[in-house]
Amino acid sequence: KASHGKIPREHLIEDHPQGIDVRTVIRVAPAALLRGHVIIGSQHGVGIYAFADNGTARLLNVLNNSVSGFQKNGSTFVGANLTANIDGNTVTGAGPVNFIAQNGIQVSSGAAGSITNNEVSGFAYTPFTFSSTGVLVFGAASPLTTSDNTVDESMVGIWYINTDGTISGNELTNTAGGMGATPYWWQIVADPGVGTSRQPKAQPIDEDVAVATATPSA
Repeated sequence: KASHGKIPREHLIEDHPQGIDVRTVIRVAPAALLRGHVIIGSQHGVGIYAFADNGTARLLNVLNNSVSGFQKNGSTFVGANLTANIDGNTVTGAGPVNFIAQNGIQVSSGAAGSITNNEVSGFAYTPFTFSSTGVLVFGAASPLTTSDNTVDESMVGIWYINTDGTISGNELTNTAGGMGATPYWWQIVADPGVGTSRQPKAQPIDEDVAVATATPSA
């Protein structure tokens, strides 16, 4: 089991039998609160969170959910014993904001699986000190497939960091209006994740289990 500290998760899935399915509508906060500082710049608040690293293999199918109103991540799948098949979900971020670098779907720290047929939108961090990402694959088990997703208005649409795999058949769209004051944005990136002067570092949740090369902030 994970040590969750102070990170509240709306739907926490941990140490369940293999083959569990998640199908639900998740709205963590009323939409009217998104533009205020009810959502703050800290690693708290995830729509769907799954963690498995206790030596027992776990299979999680995350299918046809609608996730919005979360603070940090729409969904997060972590751990070397977890396989997460993430398909047909709609994940909607807060859009261009200046107080938190959100991520839509994060698969990281040894987790395996696939990311297919999802609709992800609204991820931009206007201070440009870190990147907000629609689909973040971060030190996951290789190979991992991301295919046939629609990713709109995301500072980085799909970002693979220290992970092999296939990225195919996705549709990605950005507009100046959807990015707000964000000066640059990218659609598909695959690299070590350390950032450059024009491409800030990723900011995944759960930095205690993150690979060191991306050096996310607290």
